[in-house]
Amino acid sequence: MAFAAIALHVQETFSQDVTVTVPYLGTIKGTTKMTTGNLNNPSRPFYNFKNIPFAESVSGARRFTQPVQLRTELGTPQSPYDATRSGPLCPQGGLEETSLEESLNRTMEEVIGQVLTNHNLTDQITVNQTLILLEDMFESPPLYGATFGDVLSNAVDEEISVSEDCLNLAVSTPVLPSNNPERQGPLLPVMFFIYGGGFYAGTQYRMGYERLGDVTGLVPGEDFVLVAINYRIGPLGFMCLDTDEAAGNMGLLDQIVALEWVRDNIEYFGGDPNQVTIFGESAGSASVSLLTLSPLTEGLFIRAIGESGSAIASWAYDDENAEFHARNIAEKVGCNLPDLDDLVDCMRQVPYTNITQADKEYSVEQNANGGLGFGGHDPCGQTKGARKVLEHGQKPYDILYNGDYNPVPMFFGANFDEGLLPFGIADIYAINETMKNDADWLTNDATKYIFEVCGYDVTQEEADQVRDNYFTPEQLGDYQAMLPGMIDLLGVLFLKEPAYDTIAFNSQREDSYFYSFEQRGRKSFYRIFNQMGHPELYETPFPDGYAAHADELMYIFDIPLPILFCDIGEFFTAMAAEYTRCVVQVGTGPAAEACVTDPAGPFRTEWEECLHGELLDDEKIVSEDMVKAWTNFAIYGTPTPSNSDLPHLEPWSYLMPNYIRFGTPTTIMFDYKNEAYHSSPQVASRK
Repeated sequence: MAFAAIALHVQETFSQDVTVTVPYLGTIKGTTKMTTGNLNNPSRPFYNFKNIPFAESVSGARRFTQPVQLRTELGTPQSPYDATRSGPLCPQGGLEETSLEESLNRTMEEVIGQVLTNHNLTDQITVNQTLILLEDMFESPPLYGATFGDVLSNAVDEEISVSEDCLNLAVSTPVLPSNNPERQGPLLPVMFFIYGGGFYAGTQYRMGYERLGDVTGLVPGEDFVLVAINYRIGPLGFMCLDTDEAAGNMGLLDQIVALEWVRDNIEYFGGDPNQVTIFGESAGSASVSLLTLSPLTEGLFIRAIGESGSAIASWAYDDENAEFHARNIAEKVGCNLPDLDDLVDCMRQVPYTNITQADKEYSVEQNANGGLGFGGHDPCGQTKGARKVLEHGQKPYDILYNGDYNPVPMFFGANFDEGLLPFGIADIYAINETMKNDADWLTNDATKYIFEVCGYDVTQEEADQVRDNYFTPEQLGDYQAMLPGMIDLLGVLFLKEPAYDTIAFNSQREDSYFYSFEQRGRKSFYRIFNQMGHPELYETPFPDGYAAHADELMYIFDIPLPILFCDIGEFFTAMAAEYTRCVVQVGTGPAAEACVTDPAGPFRTEWEECLHGELLDDEKIVSEDMVKAWTNFAIYGTPTPSNSDLPHLEPWSYLMPNYIRFGTPTTIMFDYKNEAYHSSPQVASRK
């Protein structure tokens, strides 16, 4: 695991245990925490309950099966269930129990030593000198001798682990839970979060109430309860076969069972089961839109928020090739059996880590063949299973287009630089060096190829129309000159247009709203994708920073990840250079250390915003606008930002396609297709 300077952020929290008693589940113990106190909002307490299991075991003989809501007593008044500690992550490629334990048990000397070696800095600064500088800048306890796991747990206020039995949820509530559902005061609306990660990775860690709860509660009754869940991912959650033993969409059914848990239990935490808003990011957003289309979810929620994802994206649903991909993954773990029940039984006998690793390897193989790597862990149209999210032959696009679902009000959007994520994949795997240096191919074939990589079938004539809208004649044939247009087009096809079309279709049946997140900054999840997932990613020059995929999460949730959101290599290179300069200027020892860490010095001045991972003042204003929009939509049904100077936002319509642009400043804009990305012909034919 790459160096995570997130480990150096220690959040101070006020801790006081509280309990709640829930029928069937018994007595559960949580703790008191505080909101962030963004801008002028006073920090206030809320009550947090983690790692509440909502479903029975899905390991062993229950692997791949549909979830069943847990109704077993967890604790008693004398011995409450401990919900003060975080639960495990669901298994995912590259994060197995053994490898995770090895990473967490590494000393900080080993971690920092690896960082300095990776960036050729060992001749400029020692490990011990680096640790001393980091301790000073972050005002942290001694790092020498500390394990990476201890420091990381302090940083994120979570105990990081992984387990196949991972179906747990967290509840945050601003009202003291009561054993009496008839308590004084109305029940509060509920926000239900579903994480992203491409259906093969993800976490609900840090997806809490700390920032979202900052701007509510100032008016009596203007508040909400937050639920964040785990669900199975990768083949364990989405292997789709023509058998009841592994019928597919297990991860989506986990989400549905969690919603049923909310329906049955949330009133004991102060929440109203009849006022639930589901929201999610990336694959979580695609899940949100799939849940709105499924007949299984009627009555479980009344509104939906989607951040950068939709069921009608080509990567989000597989109705044709699911078994093909599942068999390929099964073959990798030695389960290449013709009978599907035998195949599933075989896969239940192998360690789950073998399956997640096989999925990871298979994704890389798909990438190498020009694909985006989602095969084998996509939602699908089911042929079997007692509960079917969608049946085989049902396509999300057709359901939305025809209106054959139970519509709810929607608020969907996308980030300005979404294309950086699919571009990173395409630039490594799909577009080889021969293509990049072939002017004729770049001019005549590249655009159609990009459509194909994203899972779209278009004619050459359609591709040429799009090409002429995304590239000037002077750019064509020059890969470097075409990069901005390629990134733009990939973002449109991969994320922007599917989200926009979802709102357009739903607007014909329920009030629907759209947003564009355009606050560019140096802190970006793109840095993490670059450094931790694909260190070889092409570093596209964006002088104003990024508004990349997932970056809006920093503005919705409290995710203070020092350094990691900035460029780690640049950070340590600059620190080593400053240390060398200071040694020349003031000598070695404490004087040099004080010189480097001087708050008014050149290094701290340049890197201060990355040292603590906190939002800058203008970013905090955008955060407040977004938090108010999200919570107002959940409470009142209208995503009104906090900026009172903005005009009233009317629902999206074909005659008035207005949307919210979150940035500095936040504004109401009119036509997203012309203002935020290039127009492109509607493409209804998807692979």
